[in-house]
Amino acid sequence: MGKLYAIGEALIDFIPQTKGVELKEVKGFEPQVGGAPTNVASCVAKLGEEATLITQLGQDAFGDQIIDMLAHQGVDTTYIQRT
Repeated sequence: MGKLYAIGEALIDFIPQTKGVELKEVKGFEPQVGGAPTNVASCVAKLGEEATLITQLGQDAFGDQIIDMLAHQGVDTTYIQRT
């Protein structure tokens, strides 16, 4: 297989810590890295293949979390711009 270049969004999903209740009853949320291209690149890297994500992230804690997770999964982050 060749190298995958995934282009598109990388974001933080906020997953409720409490399941089976109305949203107004949720006391906290767990941040999880998401976005379809990000998920695909991560899965390809987990399977041992080369994957690169091309996107733009904020120069903030959320951008840092996304970069850290991608690096941990083995995704090439060379082409991620930070603003």
